[in-house]
Amino acid sequence: MAYDRELANRIRELLAPQRGVDEKAMFGGLAFLIADTWR
Repeated sequence: MAYDRELANRIRELLAPQRGVDEKAMFGGLAFLIADTWR
């Protein structure tokens, strides 16, 4: 599954101040995990 890199960068910027956020490459796309759960 392809993803929009520009959108991913916008999400990264929004989540940057949050604690406990992790980004994982999954199934050809990205998943953002907050406190070890998918969002």
